Amino acid sequence: GDNEFFTTVGTFEGKHGNTKATGYIGSAYKGSFSEIIAYTIISHNFDGPWYMELSWDRNIVETTKAINKNIMSDAIFLSADYEIHERWTIVGVLGSTFYTDGNKKLTQAGHLIYNILEVPGLYIKGSAKFEQSDKNPPEYFAPLDRWQYLIGPGYSKYFKKTNIFFQASYQFGRQNINNY
Repeated sequence: GDNEFFTTVGTFEGKHGNTKATGYIGSAYKGSFSEIIAYTIISHNFDGPWYMELSWDRNIVETTKAINKNIMSDAIFLSADYEIHERWTIVGVLGSTFYTDGNKKLTQAGHLIYNILEVPGLYIKGSAKFEQSDKNPPEYFAPLDRWQYLIGPGYSKYFKKTNIFFQASYQFGRQNINNY
């Protein structure tokens, strides 16, 4: 139909020392509309308590109204993890999303994670996130101001033989949305 996008994607992964890069690049097309879609994440694990990630994502805004108007987004994010103690980790995230309709969104987030060492992979995470957009378009969700507070348990496990990472969490909390 008119709202269907087709994509072709190739993936990549590379590692040098403590730095790793992964991602994909491809194209999305619908009729005469064609755009490059891509995602990359560069991570560095410092010899110590710090871990950092820089990511960039170019993609289709996935709502019917946005697809009909061929709205794309470019997002860039920087996150830093600091292991305070083997049980406690603090994470900070700062990012911006730029939409092809001229909208911009700023995201700031923080997470405090308590690792339950007696059950490897089990944790409790508290999160706070603030997002601010230039405009609130009818084609996709981008409120002018949004505050979100969440807390809850989670579990993660990495299966080294198959290179599969599993994660599940349940969080509850509150969010405030202001569209003026």
